[in-house]
Amino acid sequence: MVIESYQTPINGHDMQRQKIENLQLSEDVDKITESYIDLCNRKVQAKERCQLTPEKQEIFEIERLQIKEKLKVLVESSKGFRR
Repeated sequence: MVIESYQTPINGHDMQRQKIENLQLSEDVDKITESYIDLCNRKVQAKERCQLTPEKQEIFEIERLQIKEKLKVLVESSKGFRR
């Protein structure tokens, strides 16, 4: 009886929970991607307008590192997710 319960497919509640978690993960990835694209676009615009000062470069680098840290946290939190 116990072995059979381990061999059965996941129940509906687990599947629903996994779908919700996967959707949240997908939305989080989208937000991080949008943040990075926005950062790159602002950096290109500053460069094109000759407004890429050392101070702005430092601000952009800080933002890039923040995005990188968010991505790292997201990757760590997503380990073990089922597809």
